[in-house]
Amino acid sequence: MVSGVVIGIVKEQHADYIVLTNTSRISLPDGLVLERLLPGSSVTILYRRDPAGEMLVQTITRSAASHLRHLPPPPATDHRRWGYTDNGWR
Repeated sequence: MVSGVVIGIVKEQHADYIVLTNTSRISLPDGLVLERLLPGSSVTILYRRDPAGEMLVQTITRSAASHLRHLPPPPATDHRRWGYTDNGWR
């Protein structure tokens, strides 16, 4: 049963929990393996509470940051600094 929904930005990802930029720490259930979420990724998390009252991920999906209005737009990436030389790369 879902207890709530959190929409946020990933600050850190560990093997057994995720930390969002608002300092929320949400545990991952045993056996759940996530793809690597980069810091700054927007996520929507459905969670439930474990017996100790801790948030435990039910589902997690990447989400668009458009509904997180307090965030500045992401900086433009200058691909030249990574050694790309193709002038067609934008």
